[in-house]
Amino acid sequence: VLLPLGAGALAIGVGLWLRAEKPNVRVIGLVPETSPAMLLSWQAGKVITAPPAEVPTIADGLAQRAPSAYAFAYLRQTIDDVWSVRDGAILAGMRFCHQHYGLIIEPAGAIGVGAILERPEAFAGQRVATVLCGGNMTPDQIRTYLG
Repeated sequence: VLLPLGAGALAIGVGLWLRAEKPNVRVIGLVPETSPAMLLSWQAGKVITAPPAEVPTIADGLAQRAPSAYAFAYLRQTIDDVWSVRDGAILAGMRFCHQHYGLIIEPAGAIGVGAILERPEAFAGQRVATVLCGGNMTPDQIRTYLG
Protein backbone atom coordinates (compact mmCIF):
# COMPACT_ATOMS: atom_id res chain seq x y z
CA VAL A 1 0.00 0.00 0.00
CA LEU A 2 1.43 3.36 -1.07
CA LEU A 3 0.47 6.35 1.07
CA PRO A 4 1.06 10.10 0.70
CA LEU A 5 3.24 11.20 3.59
CA GLY A 6 3.14 14.81 4.69
CA ALA A 7 2.72 15.49 8.41
CA GLY A 8 1.77 11.84 8.86
CA ALA A 9 -1.91 11.78 9.88
CA LEU A 10 -3.19 9.88 6.83
CA ALA A 11 -0.31 7.38 6.90
CA ILE A 12 -0.68 6.83 10.65
CA GLY A 13 -4.43 6.23 10.42
CA VAL A 14 -4.29 3.90 7.44
CA GLY A 15 -1.13 2.24 8.76
CA LEU A 16 -2.70 1.52 12.15
CA TRP A 17 -5.71 -0.09 10.50
CA LEU A 18 -3.53 -2.15 8.16
CA ARG A 19 -1.34 -3.34 11.06
CA ALA A 20 -4.46 -4.50 12.91
CA GLU A 21 -6.35 -6.04 9.98
CA LYS A 22 -3.69 -6.97 7.42
CA PRO A 23 -0.37 -7.16 9.30
CA ASN A 24 1.54 -8.74 6.40
CA VAL A 25 0.80 -5.91 3.97
CA ARG A 26 3.81 -3.75 3.13
CA VAL A 27 3.13 -0.03 3.70
CA ILE A 28 5.28 2.59 1.99
CA GLY A 29 5.07 6.31 2.75
CA LEU A 30 5.76 8.62 -0.19
CA VAL A 31 7.29 12.09 -0.09
CA PRO A 32 8.19 14.53 -2.85
CA GLU A 33 11.85 14.31 -3.81
CA THR A 34 12.36 18.04 -3.12
CA SER A 35 10.83 17.79 0.37
CA PRO A 36 12.93 15.04 1.96
CA ALA A 37 12.57 15.73 5.71
CA MET A 38 10.47 12.63 6.39
CA LEU A 39 12.71 10.44 4.21
CA LEU A 40 15.86 11.74 5.91
CA SER A 41 14.26 11.20 9.31
CA TRP A 42 13.23 7.67 8.37
CA GLN A 43 16.76 6.85 7.22
CA ALA A 44 18.33 8.35 10.36
CA GLY A 45 15.80 6.84 12.76
CA LYS A 46 15.21 10.24 14.36
CA VAL A 47 13.61 13.55 13.46
CA ILE A 48 15.73 15.50 10.98
CA THR A 49 15.06 19.08 9.93
CA ALA A 50 15.73 19.40 6.24
CA PRO A 51 16.87 22.61 4.60
CA PRO A 52 14.16 24.36 2.61
CA ALA A 53 13.73 22.83 -0.81
CA GLU A 54 15.61 24.72 -3.48
CA VAL A 55 12.88 23.84 -5.95
CA PRO A 56 9.36 23.92 -4.49
CA THR A 57 7.41 20.72 -4.96
CA ILE A 58 4.29 20.42 -7.05
CA ALA A 59 2.84 18.46 -4.07
CA ASP A 60 2.79 21.33 -1.58
CA GLY A 61 0.34 19.41 0.63
CA LEU A 62 3.20 17.00 1.43
CA ALA A 63 5.99 19.55 1.93
CA GLN A 64 7.56 19.27 5.38
CA ARG A 65 10.69 20.81 6.87
CA ALA A 66 10.63 18.63 9.98
CA PRO A 67 8.28 15.88 11.08
CA SER A 68 6.77 16.14 14.55
CA ALA A 69 8.39 13.75 17.02
CA TYR A 70 4.94 12.47 18.02
CA ALA A 71 3.90 11.65 14.45
CA PHE A 72 7.29 10.19 13.62
CA ALA A 73 7.09 7.76 16.57
CA TYR A 74 3.75 6.43 15.29
CA LEU A 75 5.00 6.23 11.72
CA ARG A 76 7.87 4.01 12.84
CA GLN A 77 5.22 1.55 14.04
CA THR A 78 2.83 1.74 11.10
CA ILE A 79 4.83 1.96 7.87
CA ASP A 80 7.64 -0.18 6.50
CA ASP A 81 9.55 2.28 4.35
CA VAL A 82 9.64 5.80 2.94
CA TRP A 83 10.39 6.56 -0.70
CA SER A 84 10.74 9.83 -2.57
CA VAL A 85 8.97 10.55 -5.86
CA ARG A 86 10.00 13.09 -8.48
CA ASP A 87 7.62 15.93 -9.28
CA GLY A 88 7.54 14.82 -12.92
CA ALA A 89 6.25 11.40 -11.85
CA ILE A 90 3.63 13.02 -9.60
CA LEU A 91 2.43 15.11 -12.53
CA ALA A 92 2.35 11.97 -14.70
CA GLY A 93 0.23 10.32 -11.98
CA MET A 94 -2.20 13.24 -12.01
CA ARG A 95 -2.50 13.06 -15.78
CA PHE A 96 -2.92 9.28 -15.70
CA CYS A 97 -5.81 9.56 -13.24
CA HIS A 98 -7.42 12.28 -15.33
CA GLN A 99 -7.02 10.47 -18.65
CA HIS A 100 -7.97 6.97 -17.49
CA TYR A 101 -10.44 7.60 -14.66
CA GLY A 102 -11.72 11.13 -15.34
CA LEU A 103 -10.50 12.19 -11.89
CA ILE A 104 -8.93 15.51 -10.97
CA ILE A 105 -6.50 14.63 -8.18
CA GLU A 106 -4.27 17.18 -6.49
CA PRO A 107 -0.51 16.44 -6.60
CA ALA A 108 -0.32 15.21 -3.01
CA GLY A 109 -3.09 12.71 -3.70
CA ALA A 110 -1.56 11.44 -6.95
CA ILE A 111 1.89 10.65 -5.53
CA GLY A 112 1.07 6.93 -5.24
CA VAL A 113 0.23 6.62 -8.92
CA GLY A 114 3.36 8.65 -9.65
CA ALA A 115 5.46 6.18 -7.66
CA ILE A 116 3.99 3.26 -9.61
CA LEU A 117 4.71 4.99 -12.93
CA GLU A 118 8.23 5.93 -11.78
CA ARG A 119 9.19 2.45 -10.51
CA PRO A 120 7.05 -0.14 -12.31
CA GLU A 121 9.64 -2.86 -11.73
CA ALA A 122 9.24 -2.51 -7.95
CA PHE A 123 5.60 -3.55 -8.25
CA ALA A 124 5.74 -6.17 -11.00
CA GLY A 125 3.64 -9.21 -10.16
CA GLN A 126 2.22 -7.67 -6.99
CA ARG A 127 -1.15 -6.33 -5.96
CA VAL A 128 -0.72 -2.63 -5.24
CA ALA A 129 -3.06 -0.11 -3.66
CA THR A 130 -2.79 3.61 -3.14
CA VAL A 131 -4.98 6.41 -1.88
CA LEU A 132 -6.35 8.86 -4.45
CA CYS A 133 -7.39 11.99 -2.61
CA GLY A 134 -7.62 15.72 -2.72
CA GLY A 135 -9.21 18.10 -5.13
CA ASN A 136 -7.59 21.31 -3.89
CA MET A 137 -6.77 22.76 -7.27
CA THR A 138 -7.71 26.07 -8.79
CA PRO A 139 -9.02 26.27 -12.37
CA ASP A 140 -5.62 27.72 -13.38
CA GLN A 141 -3.79 24.75 -11.84
CA ILE A 142 -6.13 22.32 -13.58
CA ARG A 143 -5.42 23.98 -16.93
CA THR A 144 -1.66 24.06 -16.25
CA TYR A 145 -1.27 20.52 -14.94
CA LEU A 146 -3.93 18.66 -16.89
CA GLY A 147 -4.18 20.74 -20.05
